[in-house]
Amino acid sequence: MADGAAANATRPEPAPQPDFGKGIARPASVNIRQLSDTESTHREDRADPMKVLLKALTPLVLLLSAALIYKFWAGSRSDPDNPDAEGDRLIRHYDKQRQQDRQQQER
Repeated sequence: MADGAAANATRPEPAPQPDFGKGIARPASVNIRQLSDTESTHREDRADPMKVLLKALTPLVLLLSAALIYKFWAGSRSDPDNPDAEGDRLIRHYDKQRQQDRQQQER
């Protein structure tokens, strides 16, 4: 048994592994089990205010982007001043066809 204890005493401690999920390696003296999730989250948020701002603004930016895309996409299809709009083009086509049919019937 003495040999086993001596082998354990001479074995070096493993180097701390970086925590790639969080982006920052914790020092070896910190026991990860002692930290709760809220404590570690608050600690990270205080460390980088740009991350907090980015997290807060991302949904707003996505929502505004979607609204602008929809506005221009839908607006180009239903704008009466836009002659290239698909609906207007079809209406003009059928109006011309009806006019031609009426002229042929009158003759």
